[in-house]
Amino acid sequence: YGVLMGVLVALEHARLRREEHEQLLHLQHELQSTQLNALKKQLQPHFLFNTLNTVSSLMDEHVPDARKVLNRLAQMLRTTLDATQRDKVSLAAEVQHVTNYLDIESIRFRDRLKVEYAIDKDTRTLAVPSMVLQPLVENSIKHGPDATSDQVIIRITAARTPHHLVLHVLDNGKGCNSVSTAMDRGGIGLRNVRDRLHLLYGERALFRIASPQGRGFQVELLLPIEPA
Repeated sequence: YGVLMGVLVALEHARLRREEHEQLLHLQHELQSTQLNALKKQLQPHFLFNTLNTVSSLMDEHVPDARKVLNRLAQMLRTTLDATQRDKVSLAAEVQHVTNYLDIESIRFRDRLKVEYAIDKDTRTLAVPSMVLQPLVENSIKHGPDATSDQVIIRITAARTPHHLVLHVLDNGKGCNSVSTAMDRGGIGLRNVRDRLHLLYGERALFRIASPQGRGFQVELLLPIEPA
């Protein structure tokens, strides 16, 4: 009888430990989801009013461009609302989303902004965090056409290594002398991207930023290979 009671007690303790572990995992998942949603909300488009002002001025100057801006904005908002339900999307979908954004900014800044893409074909079906590129190009706009009258070139690249999807967002804008200081004083979008990568991938992803000789800005993301 004593042996049987001991076995029953041990089984009950094991069951309770298992339930506590499952509850802890559930709470961790809920916390992670809450953090991700909070970060995503901070990554929503901040340029809505500028876009509407652009449309307003274009209605008097060039109606086809105004129509194009509204079309791109509608696609962006549709993607944004849909992306709140998913943490990851295909790189092709993410590039399309950021292209809509940059198409709008290209009309806004005209000849002062040039955008280049170098997306390897074998990367387009890989998974990336939804809306991960937009904060990076927003940073390029902030330190580019918004900060200088010179023409700014933004280049987006994607390549695949045996273990990583490598993304770069590069610009020749204003840059900064100290990347760490810039991140501390501003860089909300960049910090949010860094935090989202940590929540989604832990140590499996890398986030690197640089401004060589204080000229231009470079952001590099190394993500684990995952199919979308």
